[in-house]
This record gives sequence, C-alpha cells and structure tokens, in this order.
Amino acid sequence: MVNYSTILRYSLITLFTCLLFMNTVNAQCSAYFQSVYNSSTDEVEFTQQCTFDTTIHPILFVWDFGDGSTIVDEHPAHHYAAQNNYLVCLVLYVGNGAGCCQDTFCELIDFVPASIEKQPDWISGISLSSYNKNVSLHLTLAQPQSLRMSLVTITGRIFPVNVPTAIPRGRNEIDFTMPDYPAGIYLLRIEDEKGNSVAKRFMVY
Repeated sequence: MVNYSTILRYSLITLFTCLLFMNTVNAQCSAYFQSVYNSSTDEVEFTQQCTFDTTIHPILFVWDFGDGSTIVDEHPAHHYAAQNNYLVCLVLYVGNGAGCCQDTFCELIDFVPASIEKQPDWISGISLSSYNKNVSLHLTLAQPQSLRMSLVTITGRIFPVNVPTAIPRGRNEIDFTMPDYPAGIYLLRIEDEKGNSVAKRFMVY
C-alpha cells in the first residue's frame, strides 16, 4: 500500500523549497517515471518521463528509492540489496520563486531481481494505446483465460473495467472507454482466476 504520509512529506518539502527563492516564474510541470530491472548490472534503472517547460531553470529531479537511499539525478540506477516492496518517489522542481512548480510521483515497486520483467506464462504479449477517453488493449494469450481487469489511479483508487471475462487464446483487441474518469496516469491490472496478475501503465488525456 502506498504510504501517503511520505507523499505528503515530499510535497511540503518541495513547496517550502520553492518559496525559498526570490524570483517569480509561472512554471508548470508533471512528475512521472518508469523503471526496468537490468539483469546484467543487477540494478533497477529509472527513467524520468516528466513534462515541464525546459526553458525554465533550475530543474531538479530528487529521488527516494524507498530503502533509505536518495539521489539528485535525471535518470538514476539503483541496486536493491533484498527482495521487497519499495515505495519509490520522484520529486520534480521546476523554476524558482513563489510561482515555481513542484510535483511528486510515487510508485510501489515489487522488486524481485530474477523476474522483475517476467510476464506470466499465460500472456505472450500485451500493449496499450489510448486516445482521449478511448483505450485499446492488445492481449495475446497462450491459452483461453477468465480474466478480471481494473484501473488503478496514482492515488490508489480502483475502477472496474467492464470487458468480457472469458478471453480466447491468441491475439485479442479489447476496447473500452473511460467517460467519467479524470485525465491522468492509470495502471491497468489484469488478473487470472489463480490470482496471478500483470499491470501496464498508460496516460489518459
């Protein structure tokens, strides 16, 4: 479960830092990152995918890896000593003065070094695309499955996805709309009858 006290703490620290500067700008920003495990280095590589005005400075990327380690870097890599769930937070600072922008994105990483990128055996391919509120899921199954799907927001709120539960073997295209859901970053969670799950991130505008 996401530790919202940690997120609140970073938001307050960032706001205080913005107010320390003397000049005023009208910065806009949105923090986001993706992570992948590199088996050759035994490190998790983090890639910031933030949106911000690159003409405004300073721009800082402050990371908390959830194990007591922090760093200021744009695209860091981190070694975890043990398998665990780690809440990783990226705090983005853009500009200075009372008008500076700050945003925080946190994600819970279930770190398993040998299989962090491994998909369940029953899925051989998965991809997502979205346009406005329309979402297309391309799902290739090794065998027929009865699946449950849900959407998870950055704050942990869960929305059910109304799609056929019985999905045939082979490549499937599943389309659904999100007319009443707010824009933002979502996590699509797909779960089989045994409780095995896989998740995919995407953005709704």
